[in-house]
Amino acid sequence: MVGTDDRIAAIGGMPSEEDIVLFGPGCQMGCTFCPHSGGRAGHRMETVLAPDFRLPLAHRVTILAGDVVRKEVAPLVSALRSQGSVEVFAYAHPGTWDLDALDELTSAGLTGIQLMLPAARKAELAALTGGKGSLGLVARLIDHANRRGLRVAAEIPVVESSATLIDDTVQRFLKITALPDRVALRFVAEFHPVRGPVPWDHSIATPHVAAASALCRGRQVPLILAHPEAPPPCVMDVPDASAAMYPGLSMYGLPRGAPRPFAACGSCAAAAVCHAEGRFLGGAEPVLTAPLALTGTAGSDAPGPVAGIRPERSRYMASEGTDRRKGLDQPDTPGPNASTIWRRQADLNLLRVELERRRIACRYPWEQLEAHDIRGVVTPCAGGWPLESTVNDCVSWHGGSLLTAWNSPGMQNTRRAVAAGRAHDTCKRDCPAFHGGPMGAVPSMSAPTTGVMFDNIIDNVREMLDGATVLQSRPQSISFSPTMRCTNRCRMCDIHEVMEAMGRPAEIREMPDSLFDELLELLPTTRMLALTGGEPLVSKRMRDLLKRFSADRFPDGAVTITTNGQLLRETILRDLSRTRIRQFYVSLNAADDAMYEYVSGIPGGFTRVKNHLSLLMDMAPRMAGRPGVIVSFVVMRSNFTQLPAFLDLALGLKTGIRLLPIERDRMGESIFTDEPTLAAVHAMLTGTVMPSIERLPWGYRAEIARLFSIIDGRLSRRDFSPL
Repeated sequence: MVGTDDRIAAIGGMPSEEDIVLFGPGCQMGCTFCPHSGGRAGHRMETVLAPDFRLPLAHRVTILAGDVVRKEVAPLVSALRSQGSVEVFAYAHPGTWDLDALDELTSAGLTGIQLMLPAARKAELAALTGGKGSLGLVARLIDHANRRGLRVAAEIPVVESSATLIDDTVQRFLKITALPDRVALRFVAEFHPVRGPVPWDHSIATPHVAAASALCRGRQVPLILAHPEAPPPCVMDVPDASAAMYPGLSMYGLPRGAPRPFAACGSCAAAAVCHAEGRFLGGAEPVLTAPLALTGTAGSDAPGPVAGIRPERSRYMASEGTDRRKGLDQPDTPGPNASTIWRRQADLNLLRVELERRRIACRYPWEQLEAHDIRGVVTPCAGGWPLESTVNDCVSWHGGSLLTAWNSPGMQNTRRAVAAGRAHDTCKRDCPAFHGGPMGAVPSMSAPTTGVMFDNIIDNVREMLDGATVLQSRPQSISFSPTMRCTNRCRMCDIHEVMEAMGRPAEIREMPDSLFDELLELLPTTRMLALTGGEPLVSKRMRDLLKRFSADRFPDGAVTITTNGQLLRETILRDLSRTRIRQFYVSLNAADDAMYEYVSGIPGGFTRVKNHLSLLMDMAPRMAGRPGVIVSFVVMRSNFTQLPAFLDLALGLKTGIRLLPIERDRMGESIFTDEPTLAAVHAMLTGTVMPSIERLPWGYRAEIARLFSIIDGRLSRRDFSPL
C-alpha cells in the first residue's frame, strides 16, 4: 500500500518553466539548416511512449521535432497534462498536413503548436526547406489552429539568406494568427556538404530584429532570441530591448574555461551571463565599449555590482509639481539597448549568488509592502502569520504614508529577527515560509527595462543582505486593499462588521487622494502590485489606476488581483486588457450553489462566478499579461468535505488552485479548535485526496502538500488553538 509520505513525494520537486520532449519520428522537410538530423534526433517513438519514460516536469512542455503531429503522440500529450504541465505544444512545420491528427492531439490536451516558419514568401520558403514547404499548408494549419482555439508559437530559423526577411515573416504570421503565443528567432546556419555549418555576420539582421520586435509589441506578443544561439550585444546590440527577449539571460554563463568566440570575451563583463559559443558567428571581431563594463548604476562607471548606486529619474517617474491624478504625460522614449540589459543582468546575478549563499528565511519584510489590513496597518506579510505582538508594533498609513508605515517599529523588529536567524521571534511557526513556501526561495531577478527599477532592486537587495531595518529603497512589491467594500458577506470574514464599528470612514470605502498620489509615485519601482479587499474591483479609482499602470508605459510592472469574481464582466476585463495582470485569484470556497450561498451569502453567486471564470479563461490569452487564473478555497468547518469536489471543479475549469487553512475562529468555522474536526480534515486528506494526488497537476499537488503539512503538524503537536 502506498503511504501518505509516498503520495507527498509524488510532487517530484519544483517544476521548471519550460522543457522539451525530443524524439525522432523523421521529417519530410529537407531544411538546409536543420539541427535535428532530419527529424531523427532524440529518442525513438516507442521509448517516449513507454510507461517508464521519465517525462520532464515543467509548466510548459514542447514536443520536438519533425513529423510530430500524428495520432500516435496523443498518449504522450495526455501523460504530460496528467503530470501537471499547464501547456503542451507540438512541433509543426510548413509540410504539416494531417489535421485529423491535430484534432486528436487537441482532444488529448494539446494547447498549442510550435510552427517552424523559416520564411513567409514562396520562393524563399522553398529554398530553405528543400522544396518541401508550402505556404498553402501553413495557412491551412494556422486557420485550423485558430478554429480549435490553439495558440501558435512561431519558431523562425534565421540564416544569412533570410536575415533581411525577419520582419516580413513576423508581420505575415501575426496577420493570420488569432492567438499568437510568441515569436522565437533561432539564429542558425545553413550546412555545406563539406565544410558543415557556414558562419555568417549576424549583425546584418539587427534592424530587422528591431522592426520585428516593434510588430510584436503592437500585438502584445513576446519576441525572444532563442537560447543559446542568441547573438550577444557585441554582435547585435538590439535597440528597445528587454530581458524577456533573452530567456537564457538570468542563467549563469558558460563554465569557467569554456571556449569563447572572440578574444575580447576575456575582458567583457557580460561574459558572466553570455552563453554564446560562436558556432555560427562570423564577421569582424567586436570592439567592446564602455556599456559592457560592469557598473553599479544604469549609467555610471563605478566599479563593482553595487558601488556608487544613485537614484535615477526616467520617463516613468511622475514629474515634480505635476498633478499626478491627471496622468503621466511624459513622451515615450526608446527602451535600453541589449548591451544595457545584459550588463544589468550581470550585476543582478552577482547579488543572486550572495542571496543563495546567505539563505535568508524570508525576503518579504524587505521586498514587500503589505497594506491590506482594514485599519491600513502595514504588516510584514499577507495573512495572519506575524505574531500579535509584531502587528501591535506596526502602524497605519492612514495617519501618514505607505513608506512611513513600511519602516514602523514592528517592521524593523521583523527585519532584525529574520536577519539574525530568529524569525520565530516575530512570526508564527505555521507560516508557509517554514513549510516549503516561496518566501525564502531565491528569485530569478530578471534585469528590468528601466534604470529607476534597476537601481531600486540593487538598493533593496543590498539592504536585505546587510540586514538593514530602516530601508531607503522602495518596496519591490506592494499589496494593499483599495477599498473595504465587498459584494459578499463571507462567514470567515468580519469586514462588514468592522466597517460598521469604525463608522464606515471614507478612507476605507474608497482610496483617498493621498494614497492614489503615493501609489502613482511608487509605480515606477513596483514590480508587482497585488490587490486585495474588500472587493478591489468595486473601486472606480483603483480601476483608473490600473488602466494607467499599462504594460507599454510601465514595462517592468505587473499586477495580481484577488477578487470574488462577481464583477469580472467583459467590460471590466476589456478596460484592464492593456495592464500586465499576471494572476487573478478568484475566491470560490465551494463546489456547488448551496455551499456558496451558505459561505458567501449570495444566492446564485456560484453560477455567476463560474460563468465569469469561463469568460476570463477565454479572454486571458488576449490580455497584455496573459494572466493565469487561480481559484481559492478557504478550508473551514462547514466546507472541508467539499474539497475533493472543488479539485474536480477546478480541473474542469482548467484553472490553478490555492488552498488556505482558515485563520481565527469566526462563527465557529475554525478546523483547528477541536481534535475531532482536525482529525476529520486529516482523514479526508489521507483517505480521499492523497490517493488521487498523482493524477493532479503539479500546482495542485504542491497546494495539497502544504495544507497537509500544516494539518499534520497541528495534530502531531496537539495544538488546538485557532490559526
